[in-house]
Amino acid sequence: MVTTMYGNTCFGEMITPVSAAEHTQPRKKEVRLHVHHLESRKVGGDAPDNQVTLCESCHEKLHKGLITAKDFKKRKRRSTRDATFMGIMRKTLMQMLCSELPIPVVKTRGYITKATREKLLVLPKSHTNDALAIAQGKRGFNVGYLPEIAQIDKICTIRPVRHHNRQLHKAAILTGGIRKSNQAEKYVFGYRLFDKVQFNGQDCFIWGRRPTGIFTIKTINGKMIKITEAVVKRKDYQKGSFVLYVTGTVNGSPFKNEFTFTGFVSKPDDYQMVNGAQAEWKANADYYAKLDFDSFYRLHKVNMFTIENLGRLVDFYSINVGGEKYLFTLEDLEKTVLEDIKYEQNQLSFYLR
Repeated sequence: MVTTMYGNTCFGEMITPVSAAEHTQPRKKEVRLHVHHLESRKVGGDAPDNQVTLCESCHEKLHKGLITAKDFKKRKRRSTRDATFMGIMRKTLMQMLCSELPIPVVKTRGYITKATREKLLVLPKSHTNDALAIAQGKRGFNVGYLPEIAQIDKICTIRPVRHHNRQLHKAAILTGGIRKSNQAEKYVFGYRLFDKVQFNGQDCFIWGRRPTGIFTIKTINGKMIKITEAVVKRKDYQKGSFVLYVTGTVNGSPFKNEFTFTGFVSKPDDYQMVNGAQAEWKANADYYAKLDFDSFYRLHKVNMFTIENLGRLVDFYSINVGGEKYLFTLEDLEKTVLEDIKYEQNQLSFYLR
């Protein structure tokens, strides 16, 4: 026999390699090599792992049943879906890039990238290191060539995410035929979906939100951090800081921790807040649709001008001792009362208490 190919051994006499000059001399006995398909060509195709090299005698023995397929290494089935896709799209993609981009577009091969990364850059295998090796261009394969493109300290990772949730309602219909909305508000506690936040010194992204304040956050690589409870333990209005007690899970493992947040605008005292209070319409506030100005002008009805209603349309603020603008919080508004509401000289006026 012969030889082994992809781990499959042929049984028979060994063939000794000979030179081209020796092949020109006639030999009494020459061994012909045959290619045998482990699975039929119709089923397994001509993939290398579906073929084995046999000498002529062993090939005949195999078909006569004297040698069984158990004597060969079992075929490893691997999906070629990715390779098929690239084979179809490669040329089209290159043509599109060359025609649309104003920069040169050159294709390379995997063995060039590997040699550049290992021999020239001396870097371990990773997606970012492969990108750096590819960026060296055609000259990157030449050992001894100093790379022109240096490795930076930061790596930019890009992950595509959805922009919209097109399912308007949940599939389950509640009692009475009520269909619950499947879309959350654009902003929940001031945060949008996929906003970048920091958790425990690590950059994360908001992946899920609840009106109760329970958020699900993930890292760019998919590590899930779920916040199940967040309670404000201590507040210091004068210093503009508070301590938050957080419990949740990281990839299913529970955790709990305290976080101190500082740098907020300090709160004025009660006297400054009331006497120095000012109000302005919120940006893009549709107050004509929310407030019945007609009844207010003609009938002098002021029942719609409550602190709850105005709080949705108006920003109340005061100036602290440092000259900073302090916006009233929901807690501040709950403790505030509107009095003596008037409309005089095209102006709306009221007192805060």
